Amino acid sequence: DGDGIADDADVCPGQDDTIDVDNDTIPDCNDPLIDTDNDGIADDADACPGQDDTIDVDNDTIPDCNDPLIDTDNDGIADDRDLCPDTVLPDQPRRRLGFFRLAAQPDGTFDAGWRRLDGRFTLEDTRGCSGAQIIDELGLGRRHQKFGISFGALKYWIRHVA
Repeated sequence: DGDGIADDADVCPGQDDTIDVDNDTIPDCNDPLIDTDNDGIADDADACPGQDDTIDVDNDTIPDCNDPLIDTDNDGIADDRDLCPDTVLPDQPRRRLGFFRLAAQPDGTFDAGWRRLDGRFTLEDTRGCSGAQIIDELGLGRRHQKFGISFGALKYWIRHVA
């Protein structure tokens, strides 16, 4: 093979035994575990050979390199569609939820101070934005901060921004 080692002493006669893609000091021609990304999983069994499949930023047990829905704030809206990263749920007004006011809940729905509006809107409708984030983005006043986002402001966001 021209690697400078006599065939009777060569680890891989006829093959270049200087190639070691995973840098584990075992030549690829004699390596039972080729692991190019050094994540401890052989390439032939690796979900993402050549990429670190231990990285899972949204902690959904699907490696990022193989995850069709990366959702770093875990609000149910994929990062590529999410207008408001870092959504914190539940969405809590500073005082209490007011009449005809809404706040995002952990299940992704908006609950209201009036039952007929409960669950009518979702984070999908707002593209991942909680009431508090919409209030900040629209520059709404203290009443919104104290009692939750108004029905009208939420509808405006959904129709014109999201």
